[in-house]
Amino acid sequence: MSGMKNTTLCLLFIGALAFCCSCESQKPISKQEPKATASALNEDGVTRASYFLAGDIAGSIIGKNPSKLTTEEMLRLTAIDIWTTAKLYDADYAANEVAADEKYTGKKILLIGTVASINKDFIGDAFIVLEANNPFLGVHAGLNDRGMLGAARLKKGMTIYLVCDSGTRIMGSATARNCQRFSQYSRRLITDFLIGSVALPRDLGEQIAVAYLVGSESPSASLQFTVARRGNMVAHIPTLQIDDAKFRQYVLKAHTMFPSLRMH
Repeated sequence: MSGMKNTTLCLLFIGALAFCCSCESQKPISKQEPKATASALNEDGVTRASYFLAGDIAGSIIGKNPSKLTTEEMLRLTAIDIWTTAKLYDADYAANEVAADEKYTGKKILLIGTVASINKDFIGDAFIVLEANNPFLGVHAGLNDRGMLGAARLKKGMTIYLVCDSGTRIMGSATARNCQRFSQYSRRLITDFLIGSVALPRDLGEQIAVAYLVGSESPSASLQFTVARRGNMVAHIPTLQIDDAKFRQYVLKAHTMFPSLRMH
């Protein structure tokens, strides 16, 4: 009798287990949309999108940017702590080096200036001298490995937007280190946005996505830049060379391709 009872319990257990497995197999399977990878992105498209973002942040400082975001909003999105011009940076260090260190040390700085020269130091590392208040010294901006790329194409007199780590004052010259052009720095944000790792405000995200798509198809003629000025600062404001109807087509396409845009 005891053996029959054990057999019955065993059969009941097996039946319950089979029922649970059957229920599990009938649960709907959530379809995970395949996520784009950085390696799958078009390099020309990423480059054009980074140029667009660089022009947009420059335009925000001048007061003429396509996305209409404020400078503070742009800096927050791009994880930059503070922006300044080379002449103001130099003036801060000339006035009080201790106060300047407190203001800039440990900060990611957007440093805007005019290229005075492109040089190498005694160990072969490249640096840019930006025009400052003292015409014989200038601000010395040391380039990192990424900043070195394209340094040979820089010219004296160019307005340049650098993202740097804070430096100090050496032999009378204010310095910044680990510098690269903003368009180079922004590539990581562009890539993270396109593969869905981060979200951006809708208008800016759509413009960057369209710049990427147009740049992927026509890298040589996808952006046009208009020069804008405020005082001594110059910004090259980007515009996409497509009409409104085409832009809307690209926006619709972008919303199907890039998950970050669908977060809004």
